[in-house]
Amino acid sequence: MPKKLSPKRAQRIQGRKKRVEQRQFKRKVRNFLIFSGLGTLGFLIVIALIIPSIPGPETNPNVSDDPGQVQPGMKIEDLGRGHFAPEETAGLGYYNSDPPTSGMHSPTYERCGIFDSPLPDEVQVHNLEHGFVLVQYNETDEGFIDQLTDATGNLPGWPNYYILAPNQEMEHKIALTAWGVLTYIEEVDSVLMNDFAKAYRGRGPESGTSPCQPSSMVE
Repeated sequence: MPKKLSPKRAQRIQGRKKRVEQRQFKRKVRNFLIFSGLGTLGFLIVIALIIPSIPGPETNPNVSDDPGQVQPGMKIEDLGRGHFAPEETAGLGYYNSDPPTSGMHSPTYERCGIFDSPLPDEVQVHNLEHGFVLVQYNETDEGFIDQLTDATGNLPGWPNYYILAPNQEMEHKIALTAWGVLTYIEEVDSVLMNDFAKAYRGRGPESGTSPCQPSSMVE
């Protein structure tokens, strides 16, 4: 028959059990917090490694890397690029802007400089592909044309990568075009023209070709 414990001894044993249980509980809590912290840390490390590898939106060479810098002009949907056969032209309504800013184009392109007659749309697009900025106007007033010519001649790097030409098919007095971007203005605005030129000159999909090659060059 087991020996009956005295009240004091039973109390001491009960106290030891409580202390053991408390220590075990504290150990479990501590281990839980440690493993939870390690798990959270590991999760954060995995996320930090994965996020940089997630592909972001495709970059556009015409867009500044500075998010605080607003680029001038209207962005026009890129129709891609390729060459028509010699003497072939774009069908009516093929280009999605007037003047055009991208798409299939002539196998030849024009030299830089000032022109007295309009350039075919197909030739314009080939020049834009090579990073040109085109300044076109629909105006017959000689004073206006002289003012626009002076402003164009003061653009950075003139005449390389620039063309100034009339375009009687436009609805606006002046159009500035580069690959995938277009701006209309009704008066000569040297500041806007300079901003446009600085943003897009020499930044077409095939920039780097000598900007003043003659129209007989084929690529």
